[in-house]
Amino acid sequence: MSSFIRFLFSKASLRHLGAALVIVLVLVGGMTFYLDAYTDHGESELVPDLKGLTAAQILTVADTVDLELIVIDSVYSSDVPKGTVADQDPSAGAAVKNGRKVYITMNAMLPQQVKMPNLVDLTFRQAKARIESYGLKLGNLEYVPDLAENAVLGQKVNGRNVKAGAYVSKGARIDLVLGNGLSNAKVLVPYVINMSLDSARMVLLEAYFNIGAIMIDTPFADTSAVRVYRQSPGFMIDRPIPMGSTVDLFLTQNVGNIEYDPALYGLHKVYNDSLMNRSGEQDNSDATD
Repeated sequence: MSSFIRFLFSKASLRHLGAALVIVLVLVGGMTFYLDAYTDHGESELVPDLKGLTAAQILTVADTVDLELIVIDSVYSSDVPKGTVADQDPSAGAAVKNGRKVYITMNAMLPQQVKMPNLVDLTFRQAKARIESYGLKLGNLEYVPDLAENAVLGQKVNGRNVKAGAYVSKGARIDLVLGNGLSNAKVLVPYVINMSLDSARMVLLEAYFNIGAIMIDTPFADTSAVRVYRQSPGFMIDRPIPMGSTVDLFLTQNVGNIEYDPALYGLHKVYNDSLMNRSGEQDNSDATD
C-alpha cells in the first residue's frame, strides 16, 4: 500500500497525470471550438424587410445577406403592389442564425379566378352567405318591382349581368337585383357612427342600403384605422327611407373626438323587422280576402 502511495506521488506519475490533464483540456477546447464554428454560436443576422420588393430586388438583397430567401407561395391582394412581396417569415428585424431560410409569399400579378355561383331565386341573406363562401364580396343592391320581396332576380359585376359558371376575379363585388314585393317599403337607416368602414358597410348592406360616397378627412389614411364620424342620411327614428337608398360615409382617424351614442346601435332592426312582419301579415290578409 505504501509503495502504491509513493508511486502515486512520484515524479513519473505526476508527469503522466499532467500530460493526461493537458490532453483532456485540449480535447474539450477543441470540441467547444468545433461546436461553436459548426453552429455559428453567437453569430446572428437581422432579417431584412422584404415586403414590397420585386423578384429582381429580392435577388439583389440575397447577394448581400447570409440568408436563404425562398419563395413558397403566392396570394392576391389589392392592398399590395402586384408582383411584390406580400409577407415573409421570419418577419423583418428578427435576429436569426446565419444561413437561416426566410420564406417569402408574393402578391400575384392577377387575382385568382372563381366560378360565379347561381344566386337567382335565393333570398338576400342566402345570396350574401353564398357570395362570401366563394371568396366574393357583396356589392350594391338594386330594387325593382316584383312580387318576390328581397329575392334575387339578377346578379351583376361592374354593372354587367354575369351568368352562373362564368369566371370572375376572387374578391370581386357582386351587385344584386332584388324584388321589392311591389311595395314602396321604407326602412330606418342604421346608426353606424364610430364603426369601422367594413363594419358600417356590412350593417348598411344587411339593412338593404347601398354605400354612397366614402370621404376620409386624412389623405392616404389606413382604412382599417378610421371610423365613421358622420353619415348622410343619418339615423332618425321617425324618418324611414326607401330600401336601396344610398348612405354617404364620412370617416376620420381622430377617433377620440367622435361623439356617439351606443344605445342607438341596432334600433333600426327592431323597426325594420316589425315593418317586414306587418308587410307579411298584410300580404296574407290580402290573399285570404
